[in-house]
Amino acid sequence: MAVCNVVILAVLLFFFFGGRDFSLEQKEDARLIGASYMTMNNEFYTIISEKVAYRVEAEGDRMILRDPALDPVRQASQIRELLDMGISALVVAPADADSLADVLTESRDRRVKVIVVDTAVADDIPADCTITSDNYEAGVIIGKYFLQKHNTAKLVVMTHESARSARERVGGFLDTVSANENIQVVKKIECEGQVEIAMPRLQEAINEGLDFDTVFCLNDLAAMWKTWKRKSAERL
Repeated sequence: MAVCNVVILAVLLFFFFGGRDFSLEQKEDARLIGASYMTMNNEFYTIISEKVAYRVEAEGDRMILRDPALDPVRQASQIRELLDMGISALVVAPADADSLADVLTESRDRRVKVIVVDTAVADDIPADCTITSDNYEAGVIIGKYFLQKHNTAKLVVMTHESARSARERVGGFLDTVSANENIQVVKKIECEGQVEIAMPRLQEAINEGLDFDTVFCLNDLAAMWKTWKRKSAERL
């Protein structure tokens, strides 16, 4: 479990270290750690990757990063490439958890430690450890806050259906606000959690004359659109 512990402690321990050149400390028998996050077009994953890589290198080991760009088929292929390179552990944030079942099973068969971060996989998919937030509860908290501020609303909900974490967050919010019958969901828009998808699709809804006054954004990138001329659109 040593490799697993290295990754788990990465974020917590990063700030205790200075800017040393860890390449000078690299071990002759350095372990190779593979990382595959659902997309690197998201500052959240960039920060996680930097902190994990910092700690791995502090231990004298090496990190290899692959970016599937939200493509689950590409992610599975890249993970197999990492396995062929001889990695000892895999840090993965699945683009689509179900589609990685075979390759994660293969990883375990090759005695590679599997550390799942941010979005959990199904119970029958092998993982040595899972590090996630309670995304459903996060949605519930947002929903409760929203109900404190609004008694009525016409909601547009931005979604990312292939990501379990996003589905849970949206689900927690909708389950909470549905307690008020005056809260109406007028449209769900699939944005994959990406600003370049969220912006034009919401603009299209505006151009079509969709009657709404509130937008629920599943993450920061979905919320980062320009100031709209439609003053009644409220960003949550």
